[in-house]
Amino acid sequence: MKKIFSSMVILFLFLFANVNAKTVTDLTGKKVTIKDNPSRIAIVPIPWASLAYAVDGDSSKIVGMHPSAKKSYEISILKDLAPNMKNVNSVFVDNNFNINYEELALLKPDLVVVWDYQNDAIEKLNKLKIPAVAIKYGTLEDVQEGIKLLGDILNKQEKAQKLINYHKDTNKYFASKTEKLANTKRKKILYVRDSQLTVATGKSVNNIMIDMAGGVNVAKDITNDNWSKVTMEEIMRWNPDIIILSNFDKILPEDIYNNKFEGQDWSKINAVKNKKVFKAPIGIYRWDAPSAETPLMIKWIAKVVNPELFNDYNMRKDIKDFYDYIEFTTFNKFNIRILFTKKHYGSVPEKSREEVAKDFSLKNKVMVSSHQTHSDNVVLVGENTDITYFEDTDGILTSNKDVAILTKYADCLPIFIYDEESKIFGAVHSGWKGTYQEIIKKAIEKINPKKLSTINILFGIGISCENYKVGIEFYEQFKNKFSKEIVEKTFFIKNGEFYFNNQLFNYYLLKDYGVDEEKIFLNNRCTFKENFHSFRRDKELSGRNGAIMFMEV
Repeated sequence: MKKIFSSMVILFLFLFANVNAKTVTDLTGKKVTIKDNPSRIAIVPIPWASLAYAVDGDSSKIVGMHPSAKKSYEISILKDLAPNMKNVNSVFVDNNFNINYEELALLKPDLVVVWDYQNDAIEKLNKLKIPAVAIKYGTLEDVQEGIKLLGDILNKQEKAQKLINYHKDTNKYFASKTEKLANTKRKKILYVRDSQLTVATGKSVNNIMIDMAGGVNVAKDITNDNWSKVTMEEIMRWNPDIIILSNFDKILPEDIYNNKFEGQDWSKINAVKNKKVFKAPIGIYRWDAPSAETPLMIKWIAKVVNPELFNDYNMRKDIKDFYDYIEFTTFNKFNIRILFTKKHYGSVPEKSREEVAKDFSLKNKVMVSSHQTHSDNVVLVGENTDITYFEDTDGILTSNKDVAILTKYADCLPIFIYDEESKIFGAVHSGWKGTYQEIIKKAIEKINPKKLSTINILFGIGISCENYKVGIEFYEQFKNKFSKEIVEKTFFIKNGEFYFNNQLFNYYLLKDYGVDEEKIFLNNRCTFKENFHSFRRDKELSGRNGAIMFMEV
Protein backbone atom coordinates (compact mmCIF):
# COMPACT_ATOMS: atom_id res chain seq x y z
CA MET A 1 0.00 0.00 0.00
CA LYS A 2 2.86 2.33 0.95
CA LYS A 3 4.54 1.73 -2.43
CA ILE A 4 1.30 2.33 -4.31
CA PHE A 5 0.75 5.56 -2.38
CA SER A 6 4.32 6.71 -3.06
CA SER A 7 3.97 5.95 -6.76
CA MET A 8 0.73 7.91 -6.90
CA VAL A 9 2.37 10.88 -5.18
CA ILE A 10 5.29 10.80 -7.65
CA LEU A 11 2.85 10.58 -10.58
CA PHE A 12 0.80 13.46 -9.18
CA LEU A 13 3.88 15.63 -8.73
CA PHE A 14 5.01 14.85 -12.27
CA LEU A 15 1.65 15.75 -13.74
CA PHE A 16 1.41 18.87 -11.59
CA ALA A 17 4.89 19.96 -12.63
CA ASN A 18 4.00 19.61 -16.30
CA VAL A 19 0.42 20.91 -16.24
CA ASN A 20 1.63 24.34 -17.33
CA ALA A 21 4.14 22.98 -19.84
CA LYS A 22 3.94 22.25 -23.53
CA THR A 23 6.22 20.90 -26.24
CA VAL A 24 7.25 22.80 -29.36
CA THR A 25 9.40 21.64 -32.26
CA ASP A 26 12.19 24.06 -33.16
CA LEU A 27 13.71 24.56 -36.60
CA THR A 28 16.30 21.83 -36.08
CA GLY A 29 13.48 19.33 -35.56
CA LYS A 30 14.19 19.07 -31.85
CA LYS A 31 11.24 18.87 -29.42
CA VAL A 32 11.60 21.33 -26.54
CA THR A 33 9.43 21.43 -23.43
CA ILE A 34 8.66 25.01 -22.41
CA LYS A 35 6.30 26.89 -20.13
CA ASP A 36 2.80 27.03 -21.63
CA ASN A 37 2.57 30.81 -21.39
CA PRO A 38 6.16 32.06 -21.26
CA SER A 39 6.37 35.59 -19.97
CA ARG A 40 10.15 36.07 -20.02
CA ILE A 41 11.92 35.39 -23.33
CA ALA A 42 15.57 36.20 -24.13
CA ILE A 43 16.27 36.40 -27.88
CA VAL A 44 19.80 35.98 -29.25
CA PRO A 45 19.23 36.25 -33.08
CA ILE A 46 19.09 39.88 -34.18
CA PRO A 47 15.82 40.14 -36.17
CA TRP A 48 13.76 37.90 -33.97
CA ALA A 49 12.88 40.37 -31.23
CA SER A 50 10.93 42.37 -33.83
CA LEU A 51 9.42 39.14 -35.17
CA ALA A 52 8.29 38.18 -31.67
CA TYR A 53 6.68 41.61 -31.36
CA ALA A 54 4.99 41.21 -34.76
CA VAL A 55 3.52 37.84 -33.76
CA ASP A 56 2.56 38.76 -30.20
CA GLY A 57 1.52 42.36 -30.82
CA ASP A 58 3.25 43.16 -27.55
CA SER A 59 6.81 43.50 -26.29
CA SER A 60 6.27 42.80 -22.58
CA LYS A 61 7.48 39.18 -22.82
CA ILE A 62 10.85 40.14 -24.34
CA VAL A 63 13.42 40.49 -21.54
CA GLY A 64 16.62 40.18 -23.61
CA MET A 65 17.62 41.13 -27.15
CA HIS A 66 20.80 41.39 -29.23
CA PRO A 67 22.68 44.75 -29.06
CA SER A 68 22.32 45.15 -32.83
CA ALA A 69 18.57 44.62 -32.46
CA LYS A 70 18.58 47.33 -29.81
CA LYS A 71 20.35 49.73 -32.19
CA SER A 72 17.77 48.96 -34.85
CA TYR A 73 14.99 49.61 -32.34
CA GLU A 74 16.35 53.10 -31.67
CA ILE A 75 15.92 54.13 -35.32
CA SER A 76 12.72 52.19 -36.07
CA ILE A 77 9.02 52.88 -35.64
CA LEU A 78 9.10 50.16 -32.99
CA LYS A 79 10.47 52.83 -30.65
CA ASP A 80 7.06 54.53 -30.80
CA LEU A 81 4.98 51.37 -30.99
CA ALA A 82 6.67 49.59 -28.08
CA PRO A 83 8.33 52.26 -25.90
CA ASN A 84 8.98 49.80 -23.05
CA MET A 85 11.48 47.90 -25.22
CA LYS A 86 14.02 50.62 -24.48
CA ASN A 87 14.49 48.94 -21.07
CA VAL A 88 15.09 45.44 -22.49
CA ASN A 89 18.49 43.95 -21.56
CA SER A 90 20.97 43.86 -24.46
CA VAL A 91 24.16 42.94 -22.56
CA PHE A 92 23.41 39.26 -21.97
CA VAL A 93 24.74 38.56 -25.49
CA ASP A 94 27.58 40.21 -27.45
CA ASN A 95 27.75 41.16 -31.12
CA ASN A 96 29.13 37.72 -32.00
CA PHE A 97 26.16 35.99 -30.32
CA ASN A 98 28.19 34.80 -27.32
CA ILE A 99 25.96 34.53 -24.24
CA ASN A 100 26.95 35.96 -20.86
CA TYR A 101 25.30 33.34 -18.65
CA GLU A 102 25.58 35.40 -15.46
CA GLU A 103 23.70 38.25 -17.11
CA LEU A 104 21.23 35.79 -18.57
CA ALA A 105 20.53 34.29 -15.14
CA LEU A 106 19.54 37.73 -13.86
CA LEU A 107 16.82 37.86 -16.51
CA LYS A 108 15.19 34.66 -15.14
CA PRO A 109 14.10 33.61 -18.65
CA ASP A 110 11.40 31.04 -19.30
CA LEU A 111 13.21 30.25 -22.55
CA VAL A 112 16.03 31.47 -24.80
CA VAL A 113 15.84 31.72 -28.61
CA VAL A 114 19.19 30.90 -30.29
CA TRP A 115 20.60 30.21 -33.75
CA ASP A 116 20.55 26.59 -34.93
CA TYR A 117 24.36 26.43 -35.12
CA GLN A 118 24.88 27.45 -31.46
CA ASN A 119 25.29 23.87 -30.24
CA ASP A 120 27.57 24.78 -27.33
CA ALA A 121 25.11 27.39 -26.10
CA ILE A 122 22.19 24.96 -26.38
CA GLU A 123 24.12 22.35 -24.38
CA LYS A 124 25.04 24.91 -21.70
CA LEU A 125 21.43 26.15 -21.45
CA ASN A 126 20.18 22.58 -21.12
CA LYS A 127 22.56 22.04 -18.19
CA LEU A 128 21.17 25.22 -16.61
CA LYS A 129 17.63 23.86 -17.10
CA ILE A 130 16.75 26.80 -19.35
CA PRO A 131 14.80 25.71 -22.46
CA ALA A 132 16.50 26.71 -25.72
CA VAL A 133 14.67 26.82 -29.06
CA ALA A 134 16.67 27.16 -32.27
CA ILE A 135 15.79 29.06 -35.43
CA LYS A 136 17.60 29.24 -38.79
CA TYR A 137 19.04 31.96 -41.00
CA GLY A 138 18.82 31.06 -44.66
CA THR A 139 15.78 30.91 -46.87
CA LEU A 140 12.49 32.77 -46.85
CA GLU A 141 10.89 29.46 -45.87
CA ASP A 142 13.09 29.46 -42.75
CA VAL A 143 11.58 32.84 -41.84
CA GLN A 144 8.07 31.45 -42.23
CA GLU A 145 8.90 28.39 -40.15
CA GLY A 146 10.36 30.69 -37.50
CA ILE A 147 7.16 32.74 -37.44
CA LYS A 148 5.16 29.53 -36.97
CA LEU A 149 7.43 28.53 -34.09
CA LEU A 150 6.92 31.91 -32.41
CA GLY A 151 3.17 31.47 -32.81
CA ASP A 152 3.38 28.10 -31.03
CA ILE A 153 5.58 29.54 -28.27
CA LEU A 154 3.39 32.60 -27.67
CA ASN A 155 0.03 30.88 -28.24
CA LYS A 156 -0.58 33.26 -31.13
CA GLN A 157 -1.01 30.68 -33.87
CA GLU A 158 -3.70 32.67 -35.69
CA LYS A 159 -1.60 35.86 -35.87
CA ALA A 160 1.47 33.85 -36.90
CA GLN A 161 -0.49 32.14 -39.68
CA LYS A 162 -1.74 35.50 -40.91
CA LEU A 163 1.86 36.71 -41.21
CA ILE A 164 2.89 33.49 -42.95
CA ASN A 165 -0.02 33.86 -45.38
CA TYR A 166 1.15 37.38 -46.14
CA HIS A 167 4.61 36.00 -46.96
CA LYS A 168 3.11 33.24 -49.12
CA ASP A 169 0.81 35.68 -50.92
CA THR A 170 3.91 37.68 -51.81
CA ASN A 171 5.50 34.55 -53.26
CA LYS A 172 2.35 33.96 -55.35
CA TYR A 173 2.40 37.54 -56.55
CA PHE A 174 5.96 37.21 -57.84
CA ALA A 175 5.19 33.79 -59.30
CA SER A 176 2.52 35.50 -61.41
CA LYS A 177 5.25 37.75 -62.83
CA THR A 178 7.58 34.88 -63.83
CA GLU A 179 6.80 34.96 -67.55
CA LYS A 180 7.15 38.74 -67.84
CA LEU A 181 10.38 38.68 -65.83
CA ALA A 182 11.78 36.02 -68.15
CA ASN A 183 11.34 38.44 -71.05
CA THR A 184 12.83 41.38 -69.19
CA LYS A 185 16.52 42.23 -69.11
CA ARG A 186 17.55 42.01 -65.49
CA LYS A 187 19.26 45.03 -63.99
CA LYS A 188 22.50 44.56 -62.08
CA ILE A 189 22.23 45.32 -58.35
CA LEU A 190 24.95 45.87 -55.79
CA TYR A 191 23.87 45.50 -52.20
CA VAL A 192 26.25 47.39 -49.88
CA ARG A 193 26.22 47.04 -46.09
CA ASP A 194 28.79 49.68 -45.06
CA SER A 195 31.49 52.11 -46.17
CA GLN A 196 34.10 49.31 -46.01
CA LEU A 197 32.52 47.81 -49.15
CA THR A 198 30.95 44.82 -47.46
CA VAL A 199 28.41 43.42 -49.92
CA ALA A 200 25.61 40.84 -49.95
CA THR A 201 26.82 37.64 -51.58
CA GLY A 202 25.11 34.80 -53.41
CA LYS A 203 24.72 33.04 -50.08
CA SER A 204 22.74 35.86 -48.46
CA VAL A 205 18.97 36.16 -48.10
CA ASN A 206 19.35 39.51 -49.90
CA ASN A 207 20.41 37.58 -53.00
CA ILE A 208 17.09 35.71 -52.83
CA MET A 209 15.21 39.00 -52.49
CA ILE A 210 16.99 40.54 -55.48
CA ASP A 211 16.33 37.48 -57.64
CA MET A 212 12.62 37.40 -56.75
CA ALA A 213 12.31 41.13 -57.46
CA GLY A 214 13.66 40.66 -60.98
CA GLY A 215 17.22 41.87 -60.53
CA VAL A 216 20.58 40.11 -60.51
CA ASN A 217 23.05 40.40 -57.66
CA VAL A 218 26.44 41.39 -59.10
CA ALA A 219 28.15 39.58 -56.19
CA LYS A 220 26.12 36.36 -56.58
CA ASP A 221 29.21 34.29 -57.44
CA ILE A 222 30.76 35.00 -54.02
CA THR A 223 29.55 32.19 -51.77
CA ASN A 224 32.06 32.01 -48.91
CA ASP A 225 29.72 33.84 -46.49
CA ASN A 226 26.52 35.90 -46.37
CA TRP A 227 28.52 39.14 -46.55
CA SER A 228 31.97 39.69 -48.02
CA LYS A 229 34.37 42.63 -48.40
CA VAL A 230 35.20 43.53 -51.99
CA THR A 231 37.39 46.11 -53.72
CA MET A 232 36.47 49.23 -55.61
CA GLU A 233 38.06 47.64 -58.68
CA GLU A 234 35.60 44.73 -58.47
CA ILE A 235 32.67 47.13 -58.19
CA MET A 236 33.87 49.10 -61.20
CA ARG A 237 34.16 45.87 -63.17
CA TRP A 238 30.59 44.86 -62.17
CA ASN A 239 29.30 48.40 -62.94
CA PRO A 240 25.90 47.94 -61.25
CA ASP A 241 22.77 49.65 -62.57
CA ILE A 242 21.34 50.04 -59.07
CA ILE A 243 22.98 50.28 -55.65
CA ILE A 244 21.05 49.50 -52.45
CA LEU A 245 22.54 50.63 -49.15
CA SER A 246 21.76 48.54 -46.10
CA ASN A 247 20.31 49.99 -42.90
CA PHE A 248 22.99 48.25 -40.83
CA ASP A 249 25.17 51.30 -41.37
CA LYS A 250 24.65 55.08 -41.53
CA ILE A 251 25.98 55.27 -45.10
CA LEU A 252 23.67 57.37 -47.34
CA PRO A 253 23.22 57.81 -51.13
CA GLU A 254 24.72 61.33 -50.80
CA ASP A 255 27.91 59.77 -49.45
CA ILE A 256 28.24 57.72 -52.62
CA TYR A 257 27.30 60.57 -54.95
CA ASN A 258 29.86 62.86 -53.27
CA ASN A 259 32.68 60.28 -53.09
CA LYS A 260 32.86 60.80 -49.35
CA PHE A 261 35.07 57.80 -48.57
CA GLU A 262 38.79 57.91 -49.20
CA GLY A 263 40.06 55.55 -51.89
CA GLN A 264 36.61 55.11 -53.43
CA ASP A 265 35.66 56.70 -56.75
CA TRP A 266 32.04 55.99 -57.61
CA SER A 267 31.67 58.62 -60.33
CA LYS A 268 32.00 56.21 -63.29
CA ILE A 269 29.46 53.67 -61.95
CA ASN A 270 26.17 53.63 -63.93
CA ALA A 271 24.05 53.59 -60.78
CA VAL A 272 25.76 56.76 -59.57
CA LYS A 273 25.70 58.54 -62.92
CA ASN A 274 21.94 57.82 -63.21
CA LYS A 275 21.15 58.64 -59.55
CA LYS A 276 20.04 55.09 -58.83
CA VAL A 277 21.46 54.69 -55.30
CA PHE A 278 18.81 53.88 -52.68
CA LYS A 279 18.72 53.45 -48.91
CA ALA A 280 16.87 50.36 -47.71
CA PRO A 281 13.74 51.23 -45.67
CA ILE A 282 13.22 50.51 -41.98
CA GLY A 283 9.94 49.77 -40.19
CA ILE A 284 9.70 47.80 -36.98
CA TYR A 285 13.05 46.40 -38.09
CA ARG A 286 15.49 46.79 -40.98
CA TRP A 287 13.66 45.62 -44.06
CA ASP A 288 16.82 44.19 -45.61
CA ALA A 289 17.16 41.41 -43.04
CA PRO A 290 14.94 38.32 -42.76
CA SER A 291 11.97 39.62 -40.81
CA ALA A 292 8.21 40.03 -40.69
CA GLU A 293 8.67 42.82 -43.24
CA THR A 294 10.61 40.78 -45.81
CA PRO A 295 7.67 40.79 -48.30
CA LEU A 296 7.66 44.59 -48.18
CA MET A 297 11.39 44.65 -48.91
CA ILE A 298 11.11 42.36 -51.93
CA LYS A 299 8.27 44.41 -53.38
CA TRP A 300 10.17 47.63 -52.69
CA ILE A 301 13.18 46.29 -54.62
CA ALA A 302 10.84 45.25 -57.45
CA LYS A 303 9.43 48.79 -57.68
CA VAL A 304 12.98 50.21 -57.72
CA VAL A 305 14.22 47.75 -60.35
CA ASN A 306 11.19 47.39 -62.64
CA PRO A 307 8.60 50.10 -61.88
CA GLU A 308 6.75 49.49 -65.19
CA LEU A 309 6.47 45.74 -64.64
CA PHE A 310 5.20 46.18 -61.08
CA ASN A 311 2.90 49.16 -61.71
CA ASP A 312 -0.06 47.11 -60.40
CA TYR A 313 1.45 47.03 -56.92
CA ASN A 314 0.26 49.76 -54.52
CA MET A 315 3.09 50.09 -52.02
CA ARG A 316 1.45 52.87 -50.01
CA LYS A 317 -1.63 50.73 -49.35
CA ASP A 318 0.47 47.65 -48.56
CA ILE A 319 2.52 49.56 -45.99
CA LYS A 320 -0.59 51.05 -44.42
CA ASP A 321 -2.21 47.62 -44.22
CA PHE A 322 0.91 46.16 -42.58
CA TYR A 323 1.56 48.84 -39.96
CA ASP A 324 -1.66 50.73 -39.48
CA TYR A 325 -4.28 48.25 -38.35
CA ILE A 326 -5.14 44.79 -37.15
CA GLU A 327 -8.12 42.76 -38.28
CA PHE A 328 -10.51 40.81 -36.09
CA THR A 329 -11.48 37.74 -38.09
CA THR A 330 -14.13 36.18 -35.83
CA PHE A 331 -17.04 37.52 -37.90
CA ASN A 332 -15.45 36.80 -41.29
CA LYS A 333 -17.67 33.72 -41.57
CA PHE A 334 -20.61 36.16 -41.76
CA ASN A 335 -18.78 38.27 -44.42
CA ILE A 336 -18.27 40.93 -41.76
CA ARG A 337 -14.85 42.60 -41.59
CA ILE A 338 -13.61 44.54 -38.57
CA LEU A 339 -10.43 46.63 -38.75
CA PHE A 340 -8.88 48.31 -35.70
CA THR A 341 -6.24 50.99 -36.22
CA LYS A 342 -2.89 51.05 -34.44
CA LYS A 343 -1.20 54.07 -32.91
CA HIS A 344 1.06 54.39 -35.95
CA TYR A 345 -1.96 55.23 -38.13
CA GLY A 346 -2.51 58.41 -36.17
CA SER A 347 -5.53 59.72 -34.30
CA VAL A 348 -8.72 58.91 -36.20
CA PRO A 349 -10.68 62.08 -35.18
CA GLU A 350 -7.97 64.13 -36.89
CA LYS A 351 -8.79 62.47 -40.21
CA SER A 352 -11.87 62.99 -42.35
CA ARG A 353 -14.18 60.08 -43.02
CA GLU A 354 -13.24 60.41 -46.68
CA GLU A 355 -9.57 60.03 -45.79
CA VAL A 356 -10.27 56.93 -43.67
CA ALA A 357 -12.37 55.45 -46.48
CA LYS A 358 -9.53 56.06 -48.95
CA ASP A 359 -6.87 54.64 -46.62
CA PHE A 360 -8.76 51.39 -46.22
CA SER A 361 -10.06 51.15 -49.82
CA LEU A 362 -13.68 51.71 -48.80
CA LYS A 363 -14.55 54.54 -51.18
CA ASN A 364 -17.52 52.47 -52.39
CA LYS A 365 -18.95 52.48 -48.84
CA VAL A 366 -20.87 55.21 -47.02
CA MET A 367 -18.81 55.93 -43.88
CA VAL A 368 -21.11 56.52 -40.90
CA SER A 369 -19.81 57.84 -37.57
CA SER A 370 -20.93 59.84 -34.54
CA HIS A 371 -20.00 62.29 -31.80
CA GLN A 372 -19.39 59.88 -28.91
CA THR A 373 -20.28 61.23 -25.46
CA HIS A 374 -20.30 58.10 -23.25
CA SER A 375 -24.06 57.95 -23.66
CA ASP A 376 -26.30 54.90 -24.03
CA ASN A 377 -27.76 56.15 -27.32
CA VAL A 378 -27.76 53.68 -30.22
CA VAL A 379 -28.93 54.40 -33.79
CA LEU A 380 -30.09 51.95 -36.46
CA VAL A 381 -29.10 53.09 -39.96
CA GLY A 382 -31.48 51.89 -42.64
CA GLU A 383 -31.39 52.08 -46.42
CA ASN A 384 -31.56 55.86 -46.33
CA THR A 385 -28.06 57.19 -45.73
CA ASP A 386 -28.76 60.89 -45.98
CA ILE A 387 -27.57 61.23 -42.39
CA THR A 388 -24.03 59.93 -41.89
CA TYR A 389 -23.06 61.67 -38.65
CA PHE A 390 -24.98 61.40 -35.39
CA GLU A 391 -24.66 63.64 -32.33
CA ASP A 392 -24.56 62.25 -28.80
CA THR A 393 -24.40 58.63 -30.03
CA ASP A 394 -22.22 55.73 -28.85
CA GLY A 395 -23.64 52.83 -30.82
CA ILE A 396 -24.30 52.40 -34.55
CA LEU A 397 -26.14 49.47 -36.13
CA THR A 398 -27.11 48.68 -39.72
CA SER A 399 -27.93 45.88 -42.14
CA ASN A 400 -27.03 48.12 -45.08
CA LYS A 401 -24.26 46.48 -47.11
CA ASP A 402 -23.22 49.87 -48.48
CA VAL A 403 -22.41 51.25 -45.00
CA ALA A 404 -19.12 51.15 -43.12
CA ILE A 405 -19.37 52.01 -39.41
CA LEU A 406 -16.58 54.06 -37.84
CA THR A 407 -16.26 54.27 -34.04
CA LYS A 408 -13.39 55.65 -31.91
CA TYR A 409 -11.64 54.43 -28.74
CA ALA A 410 -8.76 55.15 -26.36
CA ASP A 411 -9.16 52.51 -23.59
CA CYS A 412 -12.95 52.28 -23.72
CA LEU A 413 -14.26 48.90 -24.77
CA PRO A 414 -15.35 48.28 -28.39
CA ILE A 415 -18.19 45.76 -28.56
CA PHE A 416 -19.09 44.38 -31.98
CA ILE A 417 -22.41 42.73 -32.58
CA TYR A 418 -23.95 40.64 -35.37
CA ASP A 419 -27.42 39.09 -35.60
CA GLU A 420 -27.57 36.04 -37.87
CA GLU A 421 -31.34 36.39 -38.43
CA SER A 422 -31.70 40.08 -39.36
CA LYS A 423 -28.11 40.44 -40.68
CA ILE A 424 -27.79 43.58 -38.55
CA PHE A 425 -24.23 44.40 -37.50
CA GLY A 426 -22.71 47.22 -35.52
CA ALA A 427 -20.42 48.54 -32.83
CA VAL A 428 -20.89 50.22 -29.47
CA HIS A 429 -18.45 52.36 -27.51
CA SER A 430 -18.64 51.09 -23.94
CA GLY A 431 -16.47 52.88 -21.42
CA TRP A 432 -17.45 52.52 -17.79
CA LYS A 433 -20.35 54.96 -18.27
CA GLY A 434 -21.66 53.01 -21.24
CA THR A 435 -21.28 49.76 -19.33
CA TYR A 436 -23.05 51.24 -16.29
CA GLN A 437 -25.91 52.36 -18.56
CA GLU A 438 -25.95 48.89 -20.22
CA ILE A 439 -25.45 50.24 -23.73
CA ILE A 440 -24.93 46.74 -25.14
CA LYS A 441 -28.41 45.79 -23.89
CA LYS A 442 -29.83 48.89 -25.62
CA ALA A 443 -28.13 47.77 -28.84
CA ILE A 444 -29.64 44.28 -28.62
CA GLU A 445 -33.07 45.81 -27.94
CA LYS A 446 -32.61 48.06 -30.97
CA ILE A 447 -31.95 44.98 -33.12
CA ASN A 448 -34.99 43.31 -31.52
CA PRO A 449 -33.93 39.76 -32.41
CA LYS A 450 -36.56 37.03 -32.65
CA LYS A 451 -34.35 34.97 -30.34
CA LEU A 452 -31.12 35.77 -28.53
CA SER A 453 -29.45 32.61 -29.85
CA THR A 454 -28.82 34.43 -33.15
CA ILE A 455 -26.81 37.22 -31.48
CA ASN A 456 -22.99 37.14 -31.74
CA ILE A 457 -20.77 39.39 -29.62
CA LEU A 458 -17.07 40.14 -30.14
CA PHE A 459 -15.09 42.27 -27.70
CA GLY A 460 -12.44 44.51 -29.20
CA ILE A 461 -9.35 45.92 -27.52
CA GLY A 462 -9.81 48.06 -24.42
CA ILE A 463 -7.83 48.60 -21.26
CA SER A 464 -7.06 45.47 -19.23
CA CYS A 465 -8.16 45.07 -15.64
CA GLU A 466 -4.60 45.27 -14.26
CA ASN A 467 -4.28 48.79 -15.70
CA TYR A 468 -7.78 50.03 -14.92
CA LYS A 469 -7.59 51.36 -11.37
CA VAL A 470 -10.79 52.96 -10.07
CA GLY A 471 -11.92 54.70 -6.90
CA ILE A 472 -14.11 53.31 -4.13
CA GLU A 473 -16.95 55.62 -5.24
CA PHE A 474 -16.82 53.95 -8.65
CA TYR A 475 -17.03 50.53 -7.00
CA GLU A 476 -19.91 51.58 -4.74
CA GLN A 477 -21.85 52.93 -7.71
CA PHE A 478 -21.72 49.57 -9.50
CA LYS A 479 -22.31 47.66 -6.27
CA ASN A 480 -25.53 49.55 -5.63
CA LYS A 481 -26.97 48.87 -9.10
CA PHE A 482 -25.83 45.40 -10.14
CA SER A 483 -25.90 41.94 -8.58
CA LYS A 484 -23.37 41.08 -5.92
CA GLU A 485 -22.25 38.05 -7.97
CA ILE A 486 -21.26 40.09 -11.05
CA VAL A 487 -19.58 42.84 -9.03
CA GLU A 488 -17.49 40.37 -7.03
CA LYS A 489 -16.35 38.64 -10.24
CA THR A 490 -15.30 41.82 -12.02
CA PHE A 491 -13.82 44.08 -9.37
CA PHE A 492 -10.45 43.17 -7.87
CA ILE A 493 -8.63 44.63 -4.90
CA LYS A 494 -4.84 44.89 -4.83
CA ASN A 495 -2.96 46.75 -2.10
CA GLY A 496 -6.20 48.41 -1.05
CA GLU A 497 -6.87 49.71 -4.61
CA PHE A 498 -9.87 48.73 -6.77
CA TYR A 499 -9.44 47.48 -10.35
CA PHE A 500 -12.28 47.03 -12.84
CA ASN A 501 -12.58 44.41 -15.61
CA ASN A 502 -14.89 46.15 -18.07
CA GLN A 503 -14.87 43.32 -20.60
CA LEU A 504 -15.68 40.65 -18.04
CA PHE A 505 -18.48 42.80 -16.59
CA ASN A 506 -20.13 43.08 -20.02
CA TYR A 507 -19.62 39.35 -20.54
CA TYR A 508 -21.63 38.51 -17.41
CA LEU A 509 -24.27 41.11 -18.30
CA LEU A 510 -24.70 39.49 -21.70
CA LYS A 511 -25.02 36.04 -20.15
CA ASP A 512 -27.65 37.39 -17.77
CA TYR A 513 -29.57 38.88 -20.70
CA GLY A 514 -29.67 35.41 -22.25
CA VAL A 515 -27.00 35.66 -24.97
CA ASP A 516 -25.42 32.27 -25.69
CA GLU A 517 -22.00 32.28 -23.99
CA GLU A 518 -20.59 30.24 -26.90
CA LYS A 519 -21.33 33.23 -29.12
CA ILE A 520 -19.53 35.74 -26.90
CA PHE A 521 -15.89 36.11 -27.94
CA LEU A 522 -13.39 37.59 -25.47
CA ASN A 523 -10.20 39.53 -26.19
CA ASN A 524 -7.02 39.36 -24.08
CA ARG A 525 -5.24 42.41 -25.54
CA CYS A 526 -4.79 45.81 -23.90
CA THR A 527 -4.61 49.35 -25.30
CA PHE A 528 -2.52 50.50 -22.32
CA LYS A 529 0.23 47.89 -22.82
CA GLU A 530 0.35 47.78 -26.61
CA ASN A 531 0.77 50.03 -29.64
CA PHE A 532 -2.65 51.62 -29.42
CA HIS A 533 -3.84 55.00 -28.24
CA SER A 534 -4.46 54.93 -24.48
CA PHE A 535 -5.85 57.84 -22.49
CA ARG A 536 -4.84 56.28 -19.19
CA ARG A 537 -1.26 55.94 -20.38
CA ASP A 538 -0.82 59.11 -22.46
CA LYS A 539 -3.40 61.45 -20.84
CA GLU A 540 -4.27 64.51 -22.95
CA LEU A 541 -1.59 63.53 -25.49
CA SER A 542 -3.59 60.44 -26.40
CA GLY A 543 -5.20 60.10 -29.79
CA ARG A 544 -8.04 57.73 -30.67
CA ASN A 545 -8.05 54.28 -32.30
CA GLY A 546 -10.63 53.68 -34.99
CA ALA A 547 -12.81 50.59 -35.47
CA ILE A 548 -14.15 50.12 -38.99
CA MET A 549 -16.89 47.54 -39.46
CA PHE A 550 -18.55 46.65 -42.76
CA MET A 551 -20.08 43.81 -44.75
CA GLU A 552 -18.20 42.42 -47.73
CA VAL A 553 -20.37 41.85 -50.79
